[in-house]
Amino acid sequence: MVDLVATWSRADLTYRPGARWSGQPIYAMADELAAATDRAVAEGGGLTAAVAVGSAWNRAIRDGLADPNPYDGVAYGQVDLWSWDQYHASAEGYYLEALMVFGTLTGTDPHRLDGRERAADDLGLDPRVAARLRATASDELRARGRLG
Repeated sequence: MVDLVATWSRADLTYRPGARWSGQPIYAMADELAAATDRAVAEGGGLTAAVAVGSAWNRAIRDGLADPNPYDGVAYGQVDLWSWDQYHASAEGYYLEALMVFGTLTGTDPHRLDGRERAADDLGLDPRVAARLRATASDELRARGRLG
């Protein structure tokens, strides 16, 4: 079994002039990667699933949990899913990725974790943010048919 991760949009390739996705919405790169990953899985060749991490990031942004542009500061009440380089993920971003991998591989709704796992606490995440990230992952996994 081989699963492919469809990753998140890189803010550095979206907001910086002259970059590949400059001038496009932050969602564009993740949507493009998700479509390519879904096509690769559909073609077979031993690929079994697409882990929709970028789609979950897009959902977190659309739902107002995550700030869409780390270059202009983080809006009050939102989290920054990117790290300092606007390429790699922050603790919140990697936690969301881990939830998507967990849900995709096990078919288990991340809501079932409901604070009973240590990862969010070990990462220093606010418990309310961790709960919202679990809800985001759950919603995205359900939308993609990964949960019953």
